[in-house]
Amino acid sequence: MIRRLLLLTVVLAALAFGATQLLDRARMAEGDLSQPPERLALAPSIPEAPSSLQLRLVLPTAALTAALDREMPTDHRISGTQRVCIDVQTAVRDRVGAELGGELGQLLGNLAGELAREAAGTRSGQLCQDVTYDIAIRRNGAPRVRGTGDALEITLPIAVDGRAGIPGDLARSLGFDSRAFRGAIDVIARVTADLEPNWCPRLSAEGDFRWTDRARLEIVDGTWIDIDQPAGLELRRRIAQGIAALDGLVTCGTVRDAIAPEWREIALPLPGAETLGHLLVRPTGAGFSGIDYGAEAISAALQVDAVTELRTGPPPEPRLLDLPQLARIGTAANRVDVNLPIRLGYDQLTAELNRQLAGRTFTGRTPAGEARVTVEEVTLYPSGDRLAAGLRFTASHDSRMLGASGWAYLAARPVISDDGRTLRLADVALTRQVDNDLWALLSNVFNDQIAARIAEEAVFPLDPAIATARTQLTAALADLEARTGVRVTLSDPDIALTTVVPAAEALEAVARFRTRAEVTVRSLR
Repeated sequence: MIRRLLLLTVVLAALAFGATQLLDRARMAEGDLSQPPERLALAPSIPEAPSSLQLRLVLPTAALTAALDREMPTDHRISGTQRVCIDVQTAVRDRVGAELGGELGQLLGNLAGELAREAAGTRSGQLCQDVTYDIAIRRNGAPRVRGTGDALEITLPIAVDGRAGIPGDLARSLGFDSRAFRGAIDVIARVTADLEPNWCPRLSAEGDFRWTDRARLEIVDGTWIDIDQPAGLELRRRIAQGIAALDGLVTCGTVRDAIAPEWREIALPLPGAETLGHLLVRPTGAGFSGIDYGAEAISAALQVDAVTELRTGPPPEPRLLDLPQLARIGTAANRVDVNLPIRLGYDQLTAELNRQLAGRTFTGRTPAGEARVTVEEVTLYPSGDRLAAGLRFTASHDSRMLGASGWAYLAARPVISDDGRTLRLADVALTRQVDNDLWALLSNVFNDQIAARIAEEAVFPLDPAIATARTQLTAALADLEARTGVRVTLSDPDIALTTVVPAAEALEAVARFRTRAEVTVRSLR
Protein backbone atom coordinates (compact mmCIF):
# COMPACT_ATOMS: atom_id res chain seq x y z
CA MET A 1 0.00 0.00 0.00
CA ILE A 2 2.79 2.41 0.95
CA ARG A 3 4.61 1.50 -2.26
CA ARG A 4 1.54 2.40 -4.32
CA LEU A 5 1.17 5.74 -2.51
CA LEU A 6 4.79 6.60 -3.19
CA LEU A 7 4.38 5.71 -6.85
CA LEU A 8 1.24 7.87 -7.11
CA THR A 9 3.07 10.76 -5.47
CA VAL A 10 5.89 10.54 -8.01
CA VAL A 11 3.44 10.50 -10.91
CA LEU A 12 1.48 13.49 -9.55
CA ALA A 13 4.71 15.43 -9.04
CA ALA A 14 5.80 14.69 -12.59
CA LEU A 15 2.43 15.83 -13.94
CA ALA A 16 2.58 18.96 -11.82
CA PHE A 17 6.07 19.73 -13.08
CA GLY A 18 4.95 19.22 -16.72
CA ALA A 19 1.88 21.40 -16.21
CA THR A 20 4.05 24.10 -14.72
CA GLN A 21 6.35 24.01 -17.74
CA LEU A 22 3.40 24.18 -20.13
CA LEU A 23 1.84 27.09 -18.26
CA ASP A 24 5.15 28.92 -18.18
CA ARG A 25 5.58 28.33 -21.89
CA ALA A 26 1.99 29.48 -22.62
CA ARG A 27 2.44 32.54 -20.40
CA MET A 28 5.64 33.39 -22.24
CA ALA A 29 3.88 33.04 -25.59
CA GLU A 30 1.23 35.61 -24.63
CA GLY A 31 3.79 38.28 -23.71
CA ASP A 32 5.15 41.21 -25.77
CA LEU A 33 7.98 40.60 -28.16
CA SER A 34 9.28 44.16 -27.82
CA GLN A 35 8.75 47.07 -25.48
CA PRO A 36 6.15 49.69 -26.47
CA PRO A 37 7.74 53.09 -27.28
CA GLU A 38 6.88 56.02 -25.07
CA ARG A 39 3.78 57.93 -26.18
CA LEU A 40 5.17 61.40 -26.75
CA ALA A 41 3.60 64.04 -28.99
CA LEU A 42 5.55 66.99 -30.29
CA ALA A 43 4.03 70.45 -30.05
CA PRO A 44 2.52 71.40 -33.42
CA SER A 45 4.96 74.24 -34.05
CA ILE A 46 5.95 74.35 -37.69
CA PRO A 47 8.47 77.06 -38.66
CA GLU A 48 7.35 80.15 -40.50
CA ALA A 49 6.55 79.47 -44.13
CA PRO A 50 6.60 82.33 -46.66
CA SER A 51 3.62 82.74 -48.95
CA SER A 52 2.92 85.00 -51.89
CA LEU A 53 -0.42 85.69 -53.53
CA GLN A 54 -0.55 87.43 -56.91
CA LEU A 55 -3.87 88.00 -58.62
CA ARG A 56 -4.24 89.35 -62.14
CA LEU A 57 -7.50 91.31 -62.24
CA VAL A 58 -9.22 91.72 -65.60
CA LEU A 59 -12.18 94.01 -66.19
CA PRO A 60 -13.57 93.74 -69.73
CA THR A 61 -14.61 97.05 -71.23
CA ALA A 62 -17.90 95.37 -72.17
CA ALA A 63 -18.66 94.92 -68.46
CA LEU A 64 -17.88 98.59 -67.80
CA THR A 65 -20.06 99.63 -70.72
CA ALA A 66 -22.96 97.49 -69.48
CA ALA A 67 -22.63 98.96 -65.97
CA LEU A 68 -22.65 102.53 -67.28
CA ASP A 69 -25.57 101.75 -69.56
CA ARG A 70 -27.48 100.34 -66.59
CA GLU A 71 -26.69 103.18 -64.19
CA MET A 72 -26.92 106.12 -66.58
CA PRO A 73 -30.45 107.65 -66.40
CA THR A 74 -32.42 107.83 -69.62
CA ASP A 75 -33.37 111.47 -69.07
CA HIS A 76 -33.15 114.28 -66.57
CA ARG A 77 -35.28 117.40 -66.43
CA ILE A 78 -34.23 120.77 -65.02
CA SER A 79 -36.42 123.85 -64.71
CA GLY A 80 -36.21 127.12 -62.81
CA THR A 81 -35.41 130.80 -62.95
CA GLN A 82 -31.97 132.39 -63.03
CA ARG A 83 -30.91 135.99 -63.10
CA VAL A 84 -28.62 136.65 -66.05
CA CYS A 85 -26.45 139.74 -66.42
CA ILE A 86 -24.41 140.69 -69.45
CA ASP A 87 -21.99 143.51 -70.24
CA VAL A 88 -24.01 145.05 -73.06
CA GLN A 89 -21.16 147.15 -74.46
CA THR A 90 -18.72 144.23 -74.63
CA ALA A 91 -21.28 141.75 -75.96
CA VAL A 92 -22.49 144.00 -78.79
CA ARG A 93 -18.98 145.20 -79.70
CA ASP A 94 -17.61 141.65 -79.97
CA ARG A 95 -20.62 140.37 -81.90
CA VAL A 96 -20.60 143.19 -84.50
CA GLY A 97 -16.84 143.04 -84.85
CA ALA A 98 -16.94 139.28 -85.42
CA GLU A 99 -19.74 139.52 -87.98
CA LEU A 100 -18.16 142.27 -90.12
CA GLY A 101 -14.50 141.52 -89.54
CA GLY A 102 -11.47 143.63 -90.35
CA GLU A 103 -10.78 147.20 -89.26
CA LEU A 104 -14.28 148.29 -90.32
CA GLY A 105 -15.83 145.63 -88.13
CA GLN A 106 -13.66 146.73 -85.20
CA LEU A 107 -14.61 150.43 -85.73
CA LEU A 108 -18.32 149.76 -86.08
CA GLY A 109 -18.22 147.28 -83.20
CA ASN A 110 -16.81 149.91 -80.85
CA LEU A 111 -19.48 152.37 -81.97
CA ALA A 112 -22.28 149.86 -81.58
CA GLY A 113 -21.01 148.92 -78.11
CA GLU A 114 -21.12 152.56 -76.97
CA LEU A 115 -24.64 152.99 -78.28
CA ALA A 116 -25.76 149.76 -76.58
CA ARG A 117 -24.33 150.93 -73.24
CA GLU A 118 -26.23 154.22 -73.49
CA ALA A 119 -29.37 152.37 -74.45
CA ALA A 120 -29.07 150.04 -71.43
CA GLY A 121 -29.37 153.09 -69.20
CA THR A 122 -27.09 151.75 -66.45
CA ARG A 123 -23.84 153.18 -65.17
CA SER A 124 -22.11 149.83 -65.22
CA GLY A 125 -23.37 148.93 -68.65
CA GLN A 126 -24.72 145.69 -67.16
CA LEU A 127 -28.10 144.47 -68.27
CA CYS A 128 -29.72 141.97 -65.86
CA GLN A 129 -32.90 140.04 -66.38
CA ASP A 130 -34.58 136.97 -64.91
CA VAL A 131 -34.64 134.08 -67.36
CA THR A 132 -36.95 131.09 -66.95
CA TYR A 133 -35.85 127.76 -68.40
CA ASP A 134 -37.04 124.22 -68.82
CA ILE A 135 -34.32 121.81 -69.97
CA ALA A 136 -34.47 118.09 -70.79
CA ILE A 137 -31.18 116.18 -70.80
CA ARG A 138 -31.49 112.71 -72.24
CA ARG A 139 -29.34 109.85 -73.41
CA ASN A 140 -28.62 109.95 -77.08
CA GLY A 141 -27.27 106.41 -77.40
CA ALA A 142 -25.36 103.78 -75.46
CA PRO A 143 -22.17 104.78 -73.61
CA ARG A 144 -18.88 103.56 -75.04
CA VAL A 145 -15.79 102.48 -73.12
CA ARG A 146 -12.41 101.52 -74.55
CA GLY A 147 -8.79 101.41 -73.56
CA THR A 148 -6.34 103.46 -75.58
CA GLY A 149 -3.13 101.97 -74.22
CA ASP A 150 -2.41 104.86 -71.87
CA ALA A 151 -5.90 105.76 -70.60
CA LEU A 152 -9.50 104.66 -70.29
CA GLU A 153 -11.74 106.57 -72.68
CA ILE A 154 -15.42 106.94 -71.77
CA THR A 155 -17.89 108.46 -74.23
CA LEU A 156 -21.37 109.51 -73.11
CA PRO A 157 -23.79 110.60 -75.88
CA ILE A 158 -26.12 113.35 -74.58
CA ALA A 159 -28.87 115.37 -76.20
CA VAL A 160 -30.29 118.59 -74.72
CA ASP A 161 -33.43 120.46 -75.66
CA GLY A 162 -35.80 122.85 -73.94
CA ARG A 163 -37.15 126.35 -73.80
CA ALA A 164 -36.00 129.56 -72.15
CA GLY A 165 -37.34 133.07 -72.06
CA ILE A 166 -37.80 136.38 -70.31
CA PRO A 167 -41.01 136.82 -68.31
CA GLY A 168 -43.18 139.88 -68.70
CA ASP A 169 -45.68 141.39 -71.10
CA LEU A 170 -43.09 143.24 -73.17
CA ALA A 171 -41.03 140.08 -73.71
CA ARG A 172 -44.19 138.18 -74.56
CA SER A 173 -45.24 140.81 -77.11
CA LEU A 174 -41.77 140.61 -78.67
CA GLY A 175 -41.74 136.82 -78.66
CA PHE A 176 -38.84 136.48 -76.17
CA ASP A 177 -40.85 134.82 -73.42
CA SER A 178 -40.20 131.29 -74.68
CA ARG A 179 -37.50 130.41 -77.15
CA ALA A 180 -36.61 126.79 -78.00
CA PHE A 181 -33.06 125.46 -78.13
CA ARG A 182 -31.49 122.07 -78.87
CA GLY A 183 -28.19 120.33 -79.33
CA ALA A 184 -26.42 116.96 -78.96
CA ILE A 185 -22.88 116.13 -77.94
CA ASP A 186 -20.60 113.24 -77.10
CA VAL A 187 -18.93 113.96 -73.76
CA ILE A 188 -15.49 112.32 -73.77
CA ALA A 189 -13.43 111.63 -70.66
CA ARG A 190 -9.93 110.12 -70.62
CA VAL A 191 -9.08 108.77 -67.18
CA THR A 192 -5.94 107.22 -65.69
CA ALA A 193 -5.34 105.97 -62.15
CA ASP A 194 -2.40 104.57 -60.19
CA LEU A 195 -1.07 104.07 -56.67
CA GLU A 196 2.19 105.56 -55.47
CA PRO A 197 4.57 103.49 -53.27
CA ASN A 198 3.14 105.34 -50.23
CA TRP A 199 -0.41 104.18 -51.20
CA CYS A 200 -1.40 107.65 -52.40
CA PRO A 201 -3.71 107.59 -55.43
CA ARG A 202 -2.78 109.41 -58.59
CA LEU A 203 -5.82 110.31 -60.67
CA SER A 204 -5.66 112.09 -63.97
CA ALA A 205 -8.53 113.03 -66.25
CA GLU A 206 -9.04 115.01 -69.42
CA GLY A 207 -12.43 116.02 -70.72
CA ASP A 208 -13.74 117.19 -74.05
CA PHE A 209 -16.79 116.95 -76.25
CA ARG A 210 -17.81 116.94 -79.86
CA TRP A 211 -21.05 118.13 -81.39
CA THR A 212 -23.20 115.47 -82.96
CA ASP A 213 -26.01 118.02 -83.49
CA ARG A 214 -24.85 121.61 -83.28
CA ALA A 215 -26.48 123.77 -80.64
CA ARG A 216 -29.19 125.98 -82.07
CA LEU A 217 -31.54 128.63 -80.74
CA GLU A 218 -34.94 129.42 -82.26
CA ILE A 219 -35.04 133.20 -82.70
CA VAL A 220 -38.49 133.26 -84.31
CA ASP A 221 -40.89 130.46 -85.05
CA GLY A 222 -39.14 127.98 -87.36
CA THR A 223 -35.95 130.02 -87.63
CA TRP A 224 -32.86 128.70 -85.82
CA ILE A 225 -29.35 130.09 -85.39
CA ASP A 226 -26.20 128.19 -84.36
CA ILE A 227 -25.02 128.92 -80.83
CA ASP A 228 -22.41 126.15 -80.69
CA GLN A 229 -19.53 128.56 -80.16
CA PRO A 230 -20.75 130.25 -76.94
CA ALA A 231 -22.40 127.03 -75.77
CA GLY A 232 -19.17 125.12 -76.40
CA LEU A 233 -17.16 127.56 -74.31
CA GLU A 234 -19.57 127.09 -71.41
CA LEU A 235 -19.48 123.29 -71.78
CA ARG A 236 -15.70 123.22 -71.66
CA ARG A 237 -15.73 125.45 -68.59
CA ARG A 238 -18.14 123.10 -66.82
CA ILE A 239 -16.13 119.99 -67.82
CA ALA A 240 -12.94 121.59 -66.49
CA GLN A 241 -14.70 122.31 -63.18
CA GLY A 242 -15.79 118.68 -62.89
CA ILE A 243 -12.28 117.37 -63.56
CA ALA A 244 -10.79 119.77 -60.99
CA ALA A 245 -13.20 118.35 -58.40
CA LEU A 246 -11.63 114.88 -58.86
CA ASP A 247 -8.41 116.04 -57.20
CA GLY A 248 -9.94 115.96 -53.75
CA LEU A 249 -12.32 113.07 -54.32
CA VAL A 250 -9.86 110.27 -53.41
CA THR A 251 -6.90 111.22 -51.23
CA CYS A 252 -3.97 109.45 -49.59
CA GLY A 253 -5.95 109.39 -46.37
CA THR A 254 -8.95 107.83 -48.09
CA VAL A 255 -6.92 104.89 -49.39
CA ARG A 256 -4.72 104.39 -46.34
CA ASP A 257 -7.63 104.65 -43.90
CA ALA A 258 -9.48 101.97 -45.86
CA ILE A 259 -6.55 99.51 -46.00
CA ALA A 260 -4.75 100.11 -42.67
CA PRO A 261 -7.38 98.41 -40.43
CA GLU A 262 -7.12 95.25 -42.57
CA TRP A 263 -3.31 95.13 -42.56
CA ARG A 264 -2.94 93.03 -39.42
CA GLU A 265 -2.06 89.61 -38.14
CA ILE A 266 -4.78 87.01 -38.51
CA ALA A 267 -5.03 84.06 -36.11
CA LEU A 268 -7.13 81.15 -37.35
CA PRO A 269 -7.98 78.28 -34.96
CA LEU A 270 -7.20 74.88 -36.42
CA PRO A 271 -10.43 73.00 -37.25
CA GLY A 272 -11.10 70.33 -34.65
CA ALA A 273 -7.91 71.17 -32.76
CA GLU A 274 -8.96 73.84 -30.28
CA THR A 275 -6.47 72.62 -27.69
CA LEU A 276 -3.56 72.26 -30.11
CA GLY A 277 -3.00 75.66 -31.59
CA HIS A 278 -3.78 78.12 -34.34
CA LEU A 279 -2.49 79.34 -37.67
CA LEU A 280 -0.92 82.79 -37.53
CA VAL A 281 -0.85 84.74 -40.80
CA ARG A 282 1.29 87.88 -40.83
CA PRO A 283 1.33 90.07 -43.97
CA THR A 284 4.81 91.29 -44.86
CA GLY A 285 4.57 93.05 -48.22
CA ALA A 286 2.32 94.26 -50.99
CA GLY A 287 2.62 95.15 -54.66
CA PHE A 288 0.65 96.79 -57.45
CA SER A 289 1.31 96.76 -61.17
CA GLY A 290 -0.50 99.85 -62.30
CA ILE A 291 -3.28 99.57 -64.87
CA ASP A 292 -2.97 98.26 -68.40
CA TYR A 293 -5.56 99.94 -70.64
CA GLY A 294 -6.20 97.36 -73.34
CA ALA A 295 -8.72 97.80 -76.13
CA GLU A 296 -10.96 94.96 -74.88
CA ALA A 297 -10.19 95.03 -71.15
CA ILE A 298 -8.30 96.90 -68.48
CA SER A 299 -6.15 94.80 -66.17
CA ALA A 300 -3.89 95.08 -63.16
CA ALA A 301 -2.03 92.77 -60.79
CA LEU A 302 -2.09 92.78 -57.00
CA GLN A 303 0.33 91.02 -54.68
CA VAL A 304 0.28 90.23 -50.96
CA ASP A 305 3.23 88.55 -49.24
CA ALA A 306 2.83 86.88 -45.86
CA VAL A 307 4.29 84.28 -43.55
CA THR A 308 2.21 81.51 -41.98
CA GLU A 309 3.15 79.86 -38.70
CA LEU A 310 1.53 77.08 -36.70
CA ARG A 311 1.56 77.96 -33.00
CA THR A 312 0.36 76.37 -29.77
CA GLY A 313 -2.07 77.97 -27.35
CA PRO A 314 -5.12 80.16 -27.89
CA PRO A 315 -5.13 82.72 -30.73
CA PRO A 316 -3.76 86.14 -29.70
CA GLU A 317 -5.54 89.43 -30.12
CA PRO A 318 -5.17 90.76 -33.68
CA ARG A 319 -2.15 93.07 -33.97
CA LEU A 320 -2.19 95.95 -36.44
CA LEU A 321 0.94 96.28 -38.56
CA ASP A 322 2.46 99.25 -40.36
CA LEU A 323 1.59 99.48 -44.02
CA PRO A 324 4.63 98.53 -46.12
CA GLN A 325 5.84 100.41 -49.15
CA LEU A 326 3.89 99.33 -52.22
CA ALA A 327 6.21 97.51 -54.60
CA ARG A 328 5.83 97.71 -58.37
CA ILE A 329 5.15 94.39 -60.09
CA GLY A 330 4.38 93.40 -63.68
CA THR A 331 0.82 93.62 -64.98
CA ALA A 332 0.97 89.94 -66.02
CA ALA A 333 1.91 88.74 -62.50
CA ASN A 334 -0.43 85.94 -61.42
CA ARG A 335 1.65 83.53 -59.35
CA VAL A 336 0.13 81.99 -56.23
CA ASP A 337 2.51 80.26 -53.80
CA VAL A 338 0.82 79.70 -50.45
CA ASN A 339 1.90 77.52 -47.52
CA LEU A 340 -0.91 76.29 -45.29
CA PRO A 341 -1.09 73.70 -42.49
CA ILE A 342 -3.14 70.55 -42.91
CA ARG A 343 -3.86 67.67 -40.53
CA LEU A 344 -3.48 63.99 -41.37
CA GLY A 345 -5.43 62.18 -38.68
CA TYR A 346 -3.94 59.05 -37.09
CA ASP A 347 -7.30 57.31 -37.54
CA GLN A 348 -6.94 57.64 -41.32
CA LEU A 349 -3.35 56.40 -41.27
CA THR A 350 -4.23 53.52 -38.92
CA ALA A 351 -7.10 52.47 -41.18
CA GLU A 352 -4.73 52.41 -44.16
CA LEU A 353 -2.15 50.34 -42.27
CA ASN A 354 -4.84 47.85 -41.20
CA ARG A 355 -6.02 47.61 -44.79
CA GLN A 356 -2.49 46.76 -45.87
CA LEU A 357 -1.46 44.40 -43.03
CA ALA A 358 -4.37 43.14 -40.91
CA GLY A 359 -5.19 39.48 -41.64
CA ARG A 360 -1.97 38.80 -43.50
CA THR A 361 0.19 35.83 -42.52
CA PHE A 362 3.97 35.88 -42.81
CA THR A 363 6.06 32.69 -42.75
CA GLY A 364 9.73 32.07 -42.22
CA ARG A 365 12.17 29.19 -41.75
CA THR A 366 13.99 28.86 -38.45
CA PRO A 367 16.51 26.22 -37.29
CA ALA A 368 13.66 24.63 -35.30
CA GLY A 369 11.16 24.62 -38.15
CA GLU A 370 8.68 26.91 -39.88
CA ALA A 371 7.24 29.93 -38.01
CA ARG A 372 3.95 31.61 -38.98
CA VAL A 373 2.86 35.09 -37.82
CA THR A 374 -0.56 36.60 -38.58
CA VAL A 375 -1.06 40.32 -37.99
CA GLU A 376 -4.47 40.80 -36.38
CA GLU A 377 -4.52 44.55 -35.72
CA VAL A 378 -2.35 47.64 -36.11
CA THR A 379 -2.41 50.71 -33.88
CA LEU A 380 -0.52 53.96 -34.40
CA TYR A 381 0.54 56.74 -32.04
CA PRO A 382 3.23 59.48 -31.83
CA SER A 383 6.56 58.84 -30.15
CA GLY A 384 8.74 61.92 -30.39
CA ASP A 385 9.72 62.59 -33.98
CA ARG A 386 8.64 59.08 -34.97
CA LEU A 387 5.47 57.06 -35.20
CA ALA A 388 5.01 53.92 -33.10
CA ALA A 389 3.08 51.04 -34.66
CA GLY A 390 1.73 48.33 -32.38
CA LEU A 391 1.06 44.97 -34.09
CA ARG A 392 -1.22 42.51 -32.31
CA PHE A 393 -0.37 39.08 -33.70
CA THR A 394 -0.92 35.37 -33.39
CA ALA A 395 1.90 32.94 -34.18
CA SER A 396 2.61 29.26 -34.41
CA HIS A 397 5.74 27.18 -34.81
CA ASP A 398 6.40 23.59 -35.75
CA SER A 399 8.22 22.97 -32.47
CA ARG A 400 5.55 24.45 -30.20
CA MET A 401 2.55 22.66 -28.78
CA LEU A 402 0.52 25.86 -28.20
CA GLY A 403 -0.21 28.89 -30.42
CA ALA A 404 1.28 32.20 -29.32
CA SER A 405 -0.15 35.71 -29.31
CA GLY A 406 1.02 39.11 -28.18
CA TRP A 407 2.16 42.54 -29.31
CA ALA A 408 5.20 43.71 -31.21
CA TYR A 409 6.13 47.39 -31.52
CA LEU A 410 7.91 49.12 -34.34
CA ALA A 411 9.12 52.70 -34.66
CA ALA A 412 9.28 54.52 -38.00
CA ARG A 413 10.03 57.97 -39.26
CA PRO A 414 7.30 59.72 -41.38
CA VAL A 415 8.87 60.89 -44.64
CA ILE A 416 7.45 62.94 -47.51
CA SER A 417 8.36 62.00 -51.08
CA ASP A 418 10.31 64.42 -53.24
CA ASP A 419 7.20 65.44 -55.18
CA GLY A 420 5.23 65.98 -51.95
CA ARG A 421 2.42 63.65 -53.03
CA THR A 422 3.18 60.62 -50.87
CA LEU A 423 3.77 59.98 -47.19
CA ARG A 424 5.61 56.81 -46.23
CA LEU A 425 7.25 55.22 -43.19
CA ALA A 426 11.04 54.94 -43.31
CA ASP A 427 13.68 53.47 -41.00
CA VAL A 428 11.20 50.87 -39.75
CA ALA A 429 12.66 48.86 -36.86
CA LEU A 430 11.44 46.84 -33.92
CA THR A 431 11.88 48.51 -30.58
CA ARG A 432 14.08 46.94 -27.90
CA GLN A 433 13.29 43.25 -27.84
CA VAL A 434 12.24 41.24 -24.81
CA ASP A 435 14.66 38.36 -24.18
CA ASN A 436 12.44 35.28 -24.32
CA ASP A 437 12.13 32.04 -26.25
CA LEU A 438 9.26 33.33 -28.39
CA TRP A 439 11.37 36.18 -29.71
CA ALA A 440 14.16 33.75 -30.55
CA LEU A 441 11.71 31.80 -32.71
CA LEU A 442 9.96 34.73 -34.42
CA SER A 443 12.71 37.35 -34.77
CA ASN A 444 13.51 36.42 -38.37
CA VAL A 445 9.88 36.79 -39.42
CA PHE A 446 9.50 40.25 -37.85
CA ASN A 447 12.86 41.60 -38.91
CA ASP A 448 13.12 40.14 -42.39
CA GLN A 449 9.50 40.24 -43.52
CA ILE A 450 7.09 42.35 -41.49
CA ALA A 451 9.37 45.37 -40.92
CA ALA A 452 10.58 45.19 -44.52
CA ARG A 453 6.99 44.90 -45.81
CA ILE A 454 5.89 47.93 -43.76
CA ALA A 455 8.79 49.97 -45.13
CA GLU A 456 7.80 48.90 -48.64
CA GLU A 457 4.01 49.06 -48.46
CA ALA A 458 3.20 51.59 -45.72
CA VAL A 459 2.77 54.31 -48.31
CA PHE A 460 -0.04 56.85 -48.10
CA PRO A 461 -0.75 58.49 -51.47
CA LEU A 462 -2.21 61.97 -51.21
CA ASP A 463 -3.60 62.11 -54.75
CA PRO A 464 -7.18 61.21 -53.67
CA ALA A 465 -7.17 63.99 -51.08
CA ILE A 466 -5.71 66.41 -53.62
CA ALA A 467 -8.35 65.41 -56.20
CA THR A 468 -11.08 65.98 -53.62
CA ALA A 469 -9.66 69.38 -52.73
CA ARG A 470 -9.56 70.34 -56.40
CA THR A 471 -13.17 69.25 -56.90
CA GLN A 472 -14.31 71.29 -53.90
CA LEU A 473 -12.30 74.30 -55.07
CA THR A 474 -13.78 74.08 -58.57
CA ALA A 475 -17.31 73.94 -57.15
CA ALA A 476 -16.63 76.91 -54.85
CA LEU A 477 -15.26 79.01 -57.73
CA ALA A 478 -18.26 78.12 -59.92
CA ASP A 479 -20.59 79.21 -57.12
CA LEU A 480 -18.65 82.48 -56.74
CA GLU A 481 -19.07 83.23 -60.45
CA ALA A 482 -22.79 82.43 -60.35
CA ARG A 483 -23.36 84.72 -57.36
CA THR A 484 -21.08 87.65 -58.17
CA GLY A 485 -20.11 87.47 -61.83
CA VAL A 486 -16.45 87.13 -60.80
CA ARG A 487 -14.63 84.33 -62.61
CA VAL A 488 -11.45 82.94 -61.02
CA THR A 489 -9.35 80.85 -63.39
CA LEU A 490 -6.59 78.69 -61.90
CA SER A 491 -3.92 77.29 -64.20
CA ASP A 492 -2.17 74.02 -63.30
CA PRO A 493 -2.95 74.01 -59.57
CA ASP A 494 -0.55 71.86 -57.57
CA ILE A 495 -0.62 70.80 -53.91
CA ALA A 496 2.35 69.18 -52.20
CA LEU A 497 3.44 68.49 -48.61
CA THR A 498 6.71 70.02 -47.46
CA THR A 499 6.96 69.38 -43.70
CA VAL A 500 5.39 66.93 -41.25
CA VAL A 501 5.40 66.75 -37.42
CA PRO A 502 3.84 63.96 -35.27
CA ALA A 503 1.47 65.84 -32.93
CA ALA A 504 -0.94 64.43 -30.33
CA GLU A 505 -3.98 63.74 -32.48
CA ALA A 506 -2.61 63.94 -36.00
CA LEU A 507 0.36 64.50 -38.22
CA GLU A 508 0.60 68.27 -38.64
CA ALA A 509 1.92 69.07 -42.08
CA VAL A 510 2.56 72.08 -44.31
CA ALA A 511 0.94 71.96 -47.72
CA ARG A 512 2.33 74.16 -50.47
CA PHE A 513 -0.35 75.31 -52.93
CA ARG A 514 0.96 76.67 -56.23
CA THR A 515 -1.00 77.89 -59.21
CA ARG A 516 -1.56 80.88 -61.47
CA ALA A 517 -4.71 82.88 -60.89
CA GLU A 518 -6.63 85.28 -63.09
CA VAL A 519 -9.72 87.08 -61.80
CA THR A 520 -12.13 88.32 -64.46
CA VAL A 521 -15.05 90.54 -63.48
CA ARG A 522 -17.61 89.46 -66.06
CA SER A 523 -20.38 91.65 -64.69
CA LEU A 524 -20.55 94.69 -62.40
CA ARG A 525 -23.79 94.03 -60.56
